[in-house]
Amino acid sequence: MHYDFDTVIDRRGTHCEKWDGMEKHYGVSPRDGIAMWVADMEFLPPPEVNDAIRLSAEHGIHGYPGDFGAYHEAIVEWMARRHGWNVNPEWILTSHGVVMAVSLLVQTFCRPGDKVVLQTPVYYPFFKIVTGNGCEILDNPLVKIHGRYEMDLDALEAQVDRRTRMLILCSPHNPGGRVWKPDELENLLEFCLSRDILIVSDEIHNDLVYEGHTHTVLASLGPDVAQHVITCTSASKTFNLAGTSTGHVIIPNDSLRRRFYRQMARCGVHGPNKFGLLAATAAYTHGEPWLDELLIYLRGNRDRVKEVVEERMPGVTSMPLEGTYLSWLDFSGTGLPMDEIVRRVQQDARLALNHGPTFGLGGENHMRLNFACPRSMLNEALDRLARAFADV
Repeated sequence: MHYDFDTVIDRRGTHCEKWDGMEKHYGVSPRDGIAMWVADMEFLPPPEVNDAIRLSAEHGIHGYPGDFGAYHEAIVEWMARRHGWNVNPEWILTSHGVVMAVSLLVQTFCRPGDKVVLQTPVYYPFFKIVTGNGCEILDNPLVKIHGRYEMDLDALEAQVDRRTRMLILCSPHNPGGRVWKPDELENLLEFCLSRDILIVSDEIHNDLVYEGHTHTVLASLGPDVAQHVITCTSASKTFNLAGTSTGHVIIPNDSLRRRFYRQMARCGVHGPNKFGLLAATAAYTHGEPWLDELLIYLRGNRDRVKEVVEERMPGVTSMPLEGTYLSWLDFSGTGLPMDEIVRRVQQDARLALNHGPTFGLGGENHMRLNFACPRSMLNEALDRLARAFADV
């Protein structure tokens, strides 16, 4: 079946943060601007998803959801089929999105004053989660080797102390697009397990990996390993369902799972949003052909970004992208200060891109560009961006 990723769908005026919120955040009007920031896609999800939501809406009664059997089964089968990880359905707890899950996990397993390791630059909500729960961020910057990020465990060795309780791993990495290799993950595991540091692995982009690379579920590296790792994932990035606010927290360790469940109960988190449950179940059950075609389309967009940057934007580089649909653009070679980079992107090109410094150390002079959109929209955005820096 051929799925349509080329049609431009107008999302303005639909309570869409990406389009209706970009003027507030970036001063770029949706009337003439292009939104390429928030990490959701400009594509319809698999048709079975909207069919499931439509059927429920037509029923007309929207009471509390129950009977999570099919939902859990869909997650279990997806993880086994796509990632080779055998998940017991009893390990699965559901939160209203991965960001909420990570915050609840910090609340559960850290105390005020504890340190949480972030491998910067990294997904920016993590910073507020850690500090908002009274903990201290331990910055362990990634290092660029041959143009891509690698972990610096030697530096981390000198940083950790007895107050270091948790490491939040972004896998695949956002914003750098790294798909960590098994040996990299094994080295990280050895480091953390030997120091009793709990790993929370945010694997929300786990299905968005390009040919030649394979996502490794951290907890799948052994039954003993799984006892020290908490995996957070969701159908939201894979199938463009972010608005359903449904995330999966997979905890094989019985004791850790019970502690997390009690914290969820204290915070009044009692099961998934009904439409999130239905959407995730339909997506995982029927959406595999759609995803396979999506990855081919996204790969073409990824390559188009690389082509335009290399041919028309001297001084700008795009980090080699192994996963996600988020290009990490480095403007350092232009010699321009960050405020001038932002001005050209927002005022001259009329584009809304995420500012690199919000991702922490290493984000200086960078911008994050979301290319999960129809090719025509991407081409227009890239042409605007190239023209805005044509004189550099």
